[in-house]
Amino acid sequence: MIPMMFQPLPEWAIRVAAVVFPATIALSELPNYYGYVLPRLKTLTGAGWQIVMLVGLSHALQHITLPLLFVVRFMLWRFGMFLPFTLFVACVVNWRPSLLPYLLVVHGFLDASLASLVPAA
Repeated sequence: MIPMMFQPLPEWAIRVAAVVFPATIALSELPNYYGYVLPRLKTLTGAGWQIVMLVGLSHALQHITLPLLFVVRFMLWRFGMFLPFTLFVACVVNWRPSLLPYLLVVHGFLDASLASLVPAA
């Protein structure tokens, strides 16, 4: 069943994905979570650290779906693996929002390292 669903990517698609994936993810995830949602929820609710933790937890929860395997232990491991990073980013951006552009660059490099593994698969 799996070979019918997933075919090897052509070389050109791998090269495009290696550039497009890191750029689009880095430019969408952090600005949405920490540049848009975090300050608005803090303003709307008047809560401080509770919202910072909620946004960090939400961002970590998003990462259980790549790759999407319906194995509870694996999903919990993915959540726990990203939780320190997302809580760190949430706290840093809450403390100093001007650092968000630098975190975008770091996030882009992290995603680029993941994209470099695609040809090996």
